[in-house]
Order: sequence, then C-alpha cells, then structure tokens
Amino acid sequence: MYKRLLVPVDGGTLTERAIQASLELATQLGASIVGFVVAPLPPASQRAGALNAPDEADDEITTTAGAHQALAFFKRRAQEAKVPYEGF
Repeated sequence: MYKRLLVPVDGGTLTERAIQASLELATQLGASIVGFVVAPLPPASQRAGALNAPDEADDEITTTAGAHQALAFFKRRAQEAKVPYEGF
C-alpha cells in the first residue's frame, strides 16, 4: 500500500506524538519515513520590512537550530524502531 510516509514536524509540543504515531504506522505498513521541518510564516506585518533585518537573522538561526534538533530526534527514534528514515 504505502511505501513512504511524509511526516512534517515543527519542534512544538505535538512533535513527539506525531513522531510516535508515524513510526507505529510505518511499522505496520512496512513503510519508510521522510521527516521534514515546517515553520509558520511570520505575520505579514513582520514580513513587510527589509529582508535579513538584524532581528530576523537571529530568529532564523534559532529556527535552523531547532529544525536540526527536531530531525535528529526523529532520526534517533526511527533507528530505535528500526524504521528506514530520511530527514530534510
């Protein structure tokens, strides 16, 4: 049936539940998982300013670090569950 599950995570409070549910489903289906990070766009009022403003650069670094942490956590959990995993 399904060979690959595409699973978005954001590092938020529901991330661990999404990871667990997707690993259980992948195990049942014999599928692999592709994990990726999603981040909401800031409000339009914040996007209207110049690109790469100093305060935006700080947010990007934090978001990037959080994304890497979320994907690393997902990868560890997939390895423990013996589910093939790719992360982006």
